[in-house]
Amino acid sequence: MHRFDYLLAATGRKPNVDKLAIDRSGLDLDTRGVPTFDPLTMQANGSHIFMAGDASARIPLLHVAADDGRIAGTNAASYPNVLAHRRRTPLSVVFTEPNIATVGRSYAELQHMPCEFAVGEV
Repeated sequence: MHRFDYLLAATGRKPNVDKLAIDRSGLDLDTRGVPTFDPLTMQANGSHIFMAGDASARIPLLHVAADDGRIAGTNAASYPNVLAHRRRTPLSVVFTEPNIATVGRSYAELQHMPCEFAVGEV
């Protein structure tokens, strides 16, 4: 058994598209080599391809991945009738001292939107 004073844990996965030759698909790729797609439909560049799981390289959280898979599967099954789906409220937690958590859109996103919003702090 080992004991440590500090631990840095970096979780998540890199996009699992290395062996797909996705660069030959004609799709627009981001800097990681992943096709750009609409997170509300999971559709890649208006094509017949839908992204989910490790291939999508979205937020590596179980509930987000489950939603991604449901949205991609529903839209792939009903293609070409692709619909935008509502997403859950964004959630972010950083385990630090003191603890940090955010719920909903970030201040940077909200300040450019035509809506009223509140910021709370405890």
